[in-house]
Amino acid sequence: GPQVWAILRNAGRKFVANDGPTLAAAISFYALLSLIPVLFLVIAIFGYVVGSSQETFRAVLASVLEFIPHLSEDFTRNLEWVVANRGRLSWLGLASLVIASGLVFHATEFALDRLFAVSQRRSFLRSRLLSMSIVVAMGVVLLFSFYVGIVFHAIKADPDLIPFGHDWLVPLARGLRVQYLTSVALVLACFTVALHVFPNAPVGWRAAFLGGCVGTALWELARRFFLWYLANLAQFYVVYGSLGALVAVMVWIYMSATIFLYAAACVVMLEPRGR
Repeated sequence: GPQVWAILRNAGRKFVANDGPTLAAAISFYALLSLIPVLFLVIAIFGYVVGSSQETFRAVLASVLEFIPHLSEDFTRNLEWVVANRGRLSWLGLASLVIASGLVFHATEFALDRLFAVSQRRSFLRSRLLSMSIVVAMGVVLLFSFYVGIVFHAIKADPDLIPFGHDWLVPLARGLRVQYLTSVALVLACFTVALHVFPNAPVGWRAAFLGGCVGTALWELARRFFLWYLANLAQFYVVYGSLGALVAVMVWIYMSATIFLYAAACVVMLEPRGR
């Protein structure tokens, strides 16, 4: 009702008043710099657990393409080269990758501290631990999304693979876009957990979930619009030449960062201190 629109309107005002577009631009810049290092760490960690870096690489890349449209083949080749040649990296090179992977988290923390009016920031150690925890969580989310899709595709192709649950699993696999629904559910979970954990301020799960719902709805609408725009109107390659794919990814990351910060502003409005 009117209260919902008031919260959304006030969140928009807070987002603009706290230089949200500029903060989103900073996050998107650092996210682009951190993308390969973060994915390398995810693949390295879970490749060690699973026992196959190449298998983990394919799983992570397939899931990333669900969340970041229009990744170029150059990006894929560069990431594959880093994974394949990780043994050549010196300790200094590995340390630089770890530092680079933390840039986007540092920028996000700074933006949220601004929105939540946090006076005291996290210590360096707590911030780094949070960053590494998020890297591990990203790996879990990406691999889970990938393997859920594989399982349901296998059930759809051969229902006899499952020993039980034929009455509901097979119709589910055949009648619904399970991988799509899984990705939306994971986006909602990521928004909710990030809005609860990232701010250096107390945020209740209810406010984080409602903010996550706003963020997920806007993110899905933005993703559909962006894919349509790329297919019908985008002229990135005409204007930017070989840099067109990079610019397209940068624009998408900026849109995602903007939506995340607006969702955070909604959480501020939902918390008692924000009203």
